[in-house]
Amino acid sequence: MTEKNKYKLQKKLEKVKQLIIIGLMVLCGLWYVTKGREKDNSAYAFSEQKSSKIIIEKEGYGVDSDSSDDIETRASADNDSGDRINLNSATQKELESLPGVGPATAKNIIDYREKYGGFADVEEIKNVKRIGDKTYEKLKEYITV
Repeated sequence: MTEKNKYKLQKKLEKVKQLIIIGLMVLCGLWYVTKGREKDNSAYAFSEQKSSKIIIEKEGYGVDSDSSDDIETRASADNDSGDRINLNSATQKELESLPGVGPATAKNIIDYREKYGGFADVEEIKNVKRIGDKTYEKLKEYITV
């Protein structure tokens, strides 16, 4: 084999390596878009739920004020939470009114909610920084999702 043939073979191998790497990157991207993103549907569901609430609450957007009151009454009747604070929509002041929650913890709850797209379950609050099992036991009667 001559030097010229070796050089051509080496260039072809480099191109094959590049094509393999590009192919692997494309496959990883496809996997991420299809399989890897299935776990992030909670954020989509939360934003969809929030936008539905905004549409219902706006007067004059296909819902008159009487029927929106009926919808809210039915929603609160279906939800046996009473005066519980919704973790997915509470303001910082509302969160601070909870036992064992100060300004820093309330901010951590809001940061967690924004980062992960809301809470799917009340127990998920234990994932928030500064909230452990003891604090959760104090809070569980006062919170809902």
